Amino acid sequence: GLAHVFPAVGKLLATFHQAPTRVRRRVSVASELAMVNGALRIVTRTFPQMRQHARACVAALKALQWNDDVPAVLLHGAYRLSHILHADGELALVDLDSLRVGHPGYDLGKFLAYLYYLEALGEISASGRRDAAHTFLQAYTAAAPWRISPAAVLWFLASELLIKQTKKDIMQPGDNRRENVERVLKLAEAALLAARESQAGCSLPEVCTAI
Repeated sequence: GLAHVFPAVGKLLATFHQAPTRVRRRVSVASELAMVNGALRIVTRTFPQMRQHARACVAALKALQWNDDVPAVLLHGAYRLSHILHADGELALVDLDSLRVGHPGYDLGKFLAYLYYLEALGEISASGRRDAAHTFLQAYTAAAPWRISPAAVLWFLASELLIKQTKKDIMQPGDNRRENVERVLKLAEAALLAARESQAGCSLPEVCTAI
């Protein structure tokens, strides 16, 4: 029944983002870049042959800019299905330890990265992941009072993949660790390429589900 849940999940996040921002911890492009650099240092120590690839990802993150005039909002910080309770047609958020303030693209990018993780685990197909992301983003866009640049969401998607997913793949036992890390790096590059090529008139769901 997830197809019926994703619109509500998108609307829930848009509503949450409009709550009072009474949190001191903040997210910024600079703080995310520092975490990306730390994660990629682990990658290149483990797989030295990926050093050039990792540098290209960091350079692309640094080069990408956007200007959507979206305010800093209250962020959940770990928005995924496992942190949303569904009962009697109602949704509730749990696990609020990661609350912070920043660009709403941060939560959106994290949720999209989570969907890619489900796909990598085989729990959702590529087409299912794209449909879920499109429905989620459509619902968020309809309920949010601001217009977010697709480039911003794709930037945070790429940074989340590089920070969290590369570490997860390196920590996993097995012989396919390098293959999995390469897949994540290529996916991050694809997200950043889509961000650079996105046009002002393109909708957020269309751009972010094209990869």
